[in-house]
Amino acid sequence: MGIPWVVDDTIEPHRAQLLEAVFRYSPVGMALVSTEGRFMTVNPALSRMLGFTAEQLQQLTFQQITHPDDMDADLQMLSELASGAREHYSMIKRYVHHDRHHVHVQLDVALVRAHSGLPAFYIAQVQDVTGQLAERRDLMERLRLALDATEDGIWDWHLQQRFMTVSDPWQTLTGIAGTAGRISWRQWLRQVHPTDRRLVLEHLREHFTGIISRVNTRYRHRHPGGTWRWLSLRGRVTGRDARGRPMRVTGTVSDIDEQVRTEQDLNVLLNHLPAMISYWDTELRPRFVNRTFLEWFGHDQVHATQHASELLEAQIFEPNLGRMKAALSGAHQTFEQQTGPEDRVRYTRVHLVPDWRGDEVIGFFALGIDITDLREAERALFAQKELADVTLRSIGDSVITTDPHGLVTFLNPVAQRMTGWTLDGALGQPIETVMPLTLEGRSDPLPNPLRLALTERRVFDMVPGTVLQSRTGQVFSVEDSAAPIVTETGEQLGG
Repeated sequence: MGIPWVVDDTIEPHRAQLLEAVFRYSPVGMALVSTEGRFMTVNPALSRMLGFTAEQLQQLTFQQITHPDDMDADLQMLSELASGAREHYSMIKRYVHHDRHHVHVQLDVALVRAHSGLPAFYIAQVQDVTGQLAERRDLMERLRLALDATEDGIWDWHLQQRFMTVSDPWQTLTGIAGTAGRISWRQWLRQVHPTDRRLVLEHLREHFTGIISRVNTRYRHRHPGGTWRWLSLRGRVTGRDARGRPMRVTGTVSDIDEQVRTEQDLNVLLNHLPAMISYWDTELRPRFVNRTFLEWFGHDQVHATQHASELLEAQIFEPNLGRMKAALSGAHQTFEQQTGPEDRVRYTRVHLVPDWRGDEVIGFFALGIDITDLREAERALFAQKELADVTLRSIGDSVITTDPHGLVTFLNPVAQRMTGWTLDGALGQPIETVMPLTLEGRSDPLPNPLRLALTERRVFDMVPGTVLQSRTGQVFSVEDSAAPIVTETGEQLGG
């Protein structure tokens, strides 16, 4: 039986033979179907797929072996072909096999018209996708079980429709009950916090237009009782039309309320710490900065698109760029830096801590502590010490100090002449060794008043007639007192 590829029989004979060979030996089911739906010609692959002989199929219409639930969609597509609204159509449908089980197929149909322009017949290609669908159902079931284990909800939105298909966990998380798993997307949007609604829609728009690769945002959702909970919305485009326009979006929703509130509590803490705290990714863009950081560098806010070179002063960024790169290579950095003009210099101690994820550094934490007051106090203390040293070295009396254990820490020049000890030689020696005391005309040693002052934490005067035996053999009569050195908090520093 020849294949009526065209009604007017104008095709070249050898080309018609080639087409007939392709039709007959194709592994894909093929058929020519009349405008009434009767199988005119079928190839062996289609016969094997449906369990009918070619002769049996030619006695049937496609309507007789189409699953009743798929009939309306199939006829609607054919009507659009005949009217010219479509050039072809493709759909998944079910045929009834000769032994009465169902065969899921991918059906592709085109219309052949006569030269008059009237519909002549349909060309149908049929591929058995029963196994593929079974695998897909198995995969989807495993995915459903996995998502159920995580308590995430699933949503599936055909953009040309006004509703989303959602899973039971989705309805539980949102508090919105759907009919047969369907809810109006506007109903969902009304439950999004007004402040977050614009951001969610903007995020979806950016994904639809290709600015971002997927939907990944979080928002506050109002439950029926009026409470707000933080949810995470994820998804991506899973279907496009012939022009590449988004037609379907699928994703998940997760409850992150506890996580977000913990983050908010942590942010409150971080924003009230006097230290500058920030986090930088591998491209040196900020992912977090606290209030102290903003105040220190004079910013109202920062954006994740900004670079460290824009946010840090040049005198900070340029000298420390190497340290930042070192932190991103995994080396902890600790250093001090000085900023500002000479009349108001500020000092900071900085720690750059790499953020390791497995074997990879994905960013670093930066901790900056303002130590300006500490450095100024150190300078003031040094100045006071220098002044005290000059004073002690200039006075005519002998001055000796010890630590809390009675070991010598200082001798002024007069004390060095009287004891015969140099400062370097006396440091760390017991006070009794450097300053041996006796009564005049006696050889037995006297208790050193400085030792007594340390032990009893009070002032002791020298016993009248006390003499000091110098290391060089000289003897000096001494009259003085010893007192403990105590801080405002009562800590004893020495004597």
